[in-house]
Amino acid sequence: MNSFLFAVHDIRESFSHTQLWLWTGLQDIKLRYRRSALGPWWLTISTGILVAAMGILYAGIFKHTISDYLPNFAVSYIFWIFFSGQINESATAFTQFENILKQTRIPLLSCVLRILTRHVIILLHNALIILIAFMIFGFKFSLNLIYFLPAFFIFLLFLLSISVAVGILCTRYRDMVQLISSMLQILFFLSPILWKTEILEHGAQSLIVRINPIFYLMETVRRPLFGLTITFDLWNGALLCTAISILTSAFLFLKYRARITYWL
Repeated sequence: MNSFLFAVHDIRESFSHTQLWLWTGLQDIKLRYRRSALGPWWLTISTGILVAAMGILYAGIFKHTISDYLPNFAVSYIFWIFFSGQINESATAFTQFENILKQTRIPLLSCVLRILTRHVIILLHNALIILIAFMIFGFKFSLNLIYFLPAFFIFLLFLLSISVAVGILCTRYRDMVQLISSMLQILFFLSPILWKTEILEHGAQSLIVRINPIFYLMETVRRPLFGLTITFDLWNGALLCTAISILTSAFLFLKYRARITYWL
């Protein structure tokens, strides 16, 4: 019972003291790009060039028109950078703040929220690439766009909860840091980022899509931007993946929260 109360207190303290992660996350970005004329915009420029080059190349490989393929790829890749960057850094969510956690009593969840803040800021910068792609190739306004907000909220919930689980496991088992990195590289090719889901709609290969949580999360944030409806299957899949992620991270956090500082 005590462990449950301490865990709830940790979560409450994290969200009630936003300066522990919101302000520090912003400062992390400023420090990372200090003395740089363009700051994080350098990352946006390099990502934009990569999206343009890969978009043109893979449009030809998959026999799509550039106007059809490139905006879709831009959205998918920008959100993939957000997802993979957050998961990769969450593997060291507690170890990178080892000195702080050993010397000061701060909510553990704030460490993960601090990393999430960094990557949300980077996502907002990279969103300019999506905007430019829509300006060049056209954007069709639809009322379905309003579903982007709840879809993105679910995406954030999934990402936050899975980050907590990854952070705890990688703090306990340090070899998992490299394993997580390798798994993300494989997941990139198994997720509908370079390719469209229509390619694997039928046959045994469609199982790759259906058992992949990234498919549901990516589709729910991507479809509203193109004026498409989010089907009940996609909503259910995204909510189920998020619920499983929350329950898993809650179990690990309740069970091992008190031990994390001793594993550092």
